[in-house]
Amino acid sequence: MTNYSPEFYISNILQLRPLIITERNQMIDNFSTIAKRGLQSPITEGPGPLLLRSYISPPETPFTELVGKKAIGIDIGGTNLRMGVGKIDKNGLIKPVGKIKSKEIPIEYNSLDDFFEMLLKNGLEKLIKENPNFPLACIFSFPGIGQSTPDGIDITIVNDDMPKGWHIGGSKGKNLGEELNKFLKRERKYFIANDTVALIQNQNDDFGVVCASGYNWSMVIEKSKLGESQQEPGITIINTEAGQAAVAPTIPIITDKLLEIIAKEEEKPVDQVTLRDEYQVSGKYLGRTLGLVVDELRDKYNLFTSVKNTVFPKSFVASNILSAEETGDWRKVKKNFQTHPDFSDQEKSLLIQIASALRNRSAQIVADHLIALWQTGCPEKNHLQISSDGPIIQNMPGWKEKFMQEINFATNNQLKIEIRETSYQGKMRNFRGIFDVMSQAIEYFNRNH
Repeated sequence: MTNYSPEFYISNILQLRPLIITERNQMIDNFSTIAKRGLQSPITEGPGPLLLRSYISPPETPFTELVGKKAIGIDIGGTNLRMGVGKIDKNGLIKPVGKIKSKEIPIEYNSLDDFFEMLLKNGLEKLIKENPNFPLACIFSFPGIGQSTPDGIDITIVNDDMPKGWHIGGSKGKNLGEELNKFLKRERKYFIANDTVALIQNQNDDFGVVCASGYNWSMVIEKSKLGESQQEPGITIINTEAGQAAVAPTIPIITDKLLEIIAKEEEKPVDQVTLRDEYQVSGKYLGRTLGLVVDELRDKYNLFTSVKNTVFPKSFVASNILSAEETGDWRKVKKNFQTHPDFSDQEKSLLIQIASALRNRSAQIVADHLIALWQTGCPEKNHLQISSDGPIIQNMPGWKEKFMQEINFATNNQLKIEIRETSYQGKMRNFRGIFDVMSQAIEYFNRNH
């Protein structure tokens, strides 16, 4: 038991509260400084934003010219592998040809050959045998530098160790598509992109943002603003890897505990775990952080004594708490925490305080990252169209409103934002990434080959 009330302890000792003006301004300045350096040359070491080039330009071909064209799609980025064939339908969207298969896969491989062997065994061998002339469109949701090659768009892998605990031994510096063709012993057209880059589906999109298990921004920028292509016309898409930035204030005590958990999962010393802003934004960490705060209150104040679970690998628990605040129905929250007795009024109030603070900080960090990217890459624009995906943006109560409030406040209402949600909703939303990259690949090869 401490001398402080639990409410005071959360907001003042743990400092789990909305960011204040000085913190916001410092974060925007620090992010902008790194981003300006990234415009001159992509950053491959240290904290983000990395501003990795994709060598992909926003699609420009009318979809009516692409109807019926097909691609093989692969989505690699978490513990689930998705794979299948799709074609452009009469509405300009990807329609699956057969079933898009999803399977849980390991996240550690001794070599790229082991990784490719896993892909073949999980359906790729069958797909390429049955569809020998379709391009291979691949989502690779890890840091990589784009390369334009005679066979399409490739990615040079930045490091063997990747976000989300992934590891592919000996992959650093290798070109993923080139190595796959060597492994397959044939030349195959390929198009490899980060999932946030794949969100850019037309000439009107200025930015793409994913807030799901991971978090990232992509940015459309004039090639003339990049250090290596200052004489080139046209526009290109940048994978900013914003989640790898480390400019947001941490949450005392709680951030250290979260890093210890990550270190244990990744089997690393805690001092080798990189601090990232993503830990206060993405669904993979918001739920865990909420659970750690509840653990802290239980230890210090003898609260939440009936709770049997505080390990939440996703953000749904925070969304459920915020929904319960609106509806008064706490059944989903009780199920999350595996408790039968009702929460006390104080416990409900504390859960709302924690979930609200996590939501607000998440929205503020994402908004302030965008402001820094806007100031760095396209300050001449006063209206931005954003292509978005992820349950935090789309489903977390109050998140989008807090995001827009932060944009308006930090820019003195000088920047107007329009958020376009992915066209794939319902059951199809799980396949958004694979559909988007197939669509980009089909348009790219139609335009360039």
